[in-house]
Amino acid sequence: MMNNNRKITGVIKEDRIWEQWYDEELLKTSLPKMNQTDYLLKSNKGFEQNIIINNRGKKSLTLNMFNDRINLITSSLINCGIKKGDIISSVALSTPDLVALKYAATSIGAITANLNFADATSNLDCNKMYKQLVKIQPKIIFVLDILENKVSELLNINEFKDIKKIILPLTNYTNILNSERILVPILKAQNKIKKLHINSAINFNRFLKNGDKNFKIEKRLYCKDMPANIAFTSGTTGDSKAVLLSHDANNALAYQHKIANLKLNRGEKNLALVPPFLAFWDSDIIHMAMCMGIEEILDLSLTYDKIPEYLKKYHPNYGIWSQYLWDSLLHMDKEDIKEISTYLKKVVVGGERAEKNQIKTFEKITGITQEAGYGATEMNTCFSVANPRCNIVGSSGIPLPFNNLKILDNSGKELTYNQRGKVYLTGPAQMLGYYDDDEKTKQVLSKDENGITWYNTNDYGYLDEYGSLHILDRYQEPIKIDSQLVNIVDVNEAIKACPYVKICKTNYANDKLVTFVVFDEFADVSKEEMLKSLKLVIDNLKEKPNIIRILKTLPRTQVGKVDYALLKEETEQLTSIYTNAVIADSLEKVKKLKRHV
Repeated sequence: MMNNNRKITGVIKEDRIWEQWYDEELLKTSLPKMNQTDYLLKSNKGFEQNIIINNRGKKSLTLNMFNDRINLITSSLINCGIKKGDIISSVALSTPDLVALKYAATSIGAITANLNFADATSNLDCNKMYKQLVKIQPKIIFVLDILENKVSELLNINEFKDIKKIILPLTNYTNILNSERILVPILKAQNKIKKLHINSAINFNRFLKNGDKNFKIEKRLYCKDMPANIAFTSGTTGDSKAVLLSHDANNALAYQHKIANLKLNRGEKNLALVPPFLAFWDSDIIHMAMCMGIEEILDLSLTYDKIPEYLKKYHPNYGIWSQYLWDSLLHMDKEDIKEISTYLKKVVVGGERAEKNQIKTFEKITGITQEAGYGATEMNTCFSVANPRCNIVGSSGIPLPFNNLKILDNSGKELTYNQRGKVYLTGPAQMLGYYDDDEKTKQVLSKDENGITWYNTNDYGYLDEYGSLHILDRYQEPIKIDSQLVNIVDVNEAIKACPYVKICKTNYANDKLVTFVVFDEFADVSKEEMLKSLKLVIDNLKEKPNIIRILKTLPRTQVGKVDYALLKEETEQLTSIYTNAVIADSLEKVKKLKRHV
């Protein structure tokens, strides 16, 4: 039963007013304390014959089949000498074998780390993957065969000669009559000729011959705070950091979703396109969804062009990726949109803020209201999410059960409802720390007088009177303009009052404010009318941007997030040329931003 008559003191962390939307009895229950594989199996007890994975529409696995695969891989790892605390890394896309490897490795206390093949550049000085491998020192690295040529140069250097290399076949769990079974061997042969293969690597199926098909693990390893995986942050605002997450954190996140009653139903389908190198894949897309009994549809590409194709092919009920990528749905034929709207139940925005104007446009065209969540890799990705009983459009949802937060001003004073400040979080899915880096850990994790550990998100936002969290953007120190302190994020928020602004970002350099604006291409007014409306909004601002740059889209990273580094670079260039200007670029000029997507 929910309690809507809570006492309100104005102290956010004490009131926990978001709990009014949850069942009071469920909030009294205990979090699971066990190995994450045990929790997966326990959560699906009695449903072992249900399909848990659909591999690209080529072959499906029941939970029993998947568990057999876990046991075989576990046996093979043990026979290769892998033990508790060893690190196993991968460079792969979503395949059933990679998912099973996650559970097999952690069943014996090993730690997994999924790496991004795009980080393996030829220059070691700026090669992120090189730095990551040096840091974590894995015993084994598993590489998907179609990615071998992307990382072979790096993995063949003498420094990594002692790492065992195993090649994962893309064609496992596909039909015999499948063009990939011809094309992949051709690619591998070409790699050999071009010397783009990994030396001394063995095939995964040969690796499995070390295992026992009848192996059943007697007892999976578990202890409090036992590490399960390392997730590297995206590094969009700086160097990527190695976040160490536990079995407890992964299980807590799954359990929090379960008792939050978010209308995620057993047997329904999730289109799992998020790549494995993101923490979100490990904890939420895979573990949470599978513990809920949701069928995982695995496919390879999280791209603007592929999403519409996948939606038509698989008929999923759920999906989660950036608002920018969801925008691809709006460019489909009206009949296709109408059909998709009959089965797509949850359109969740993750990886970036859900902009209110975009939500309205999406709902107008599809009839579906986008839902938002918020999190950080350091909090195991998901801290708050839209709730069926409380979904304030434009918010980041309400904190999941057992989570807590506080908002501080620049002096460290706690703020109350609807007051903007720095956001601090705590909860059972919090990271153990940055792997092998106590100094960086201490910079973001701190204990209060009650022994509670808080994570400094470096984000800027507020909590409203309903318990919904509003994350506005990354926190930026106020700047001084004409002797007045100005918060850039507040300026940016005010510009969004123009109903035709799809998304905008404001930066500061060389004593000038620069706002990058993307207009709503579905607005039923001319570009001139949009500019006139924007001018009216800006004219009413106390602090106005010096330069307005109109773009067709903001620069994006490989996974669809706003590329802040490129925006910063462009800000420096603009402010060195212009004093005051409105610049409406052609598509060719926009391309000069070196967009990744």
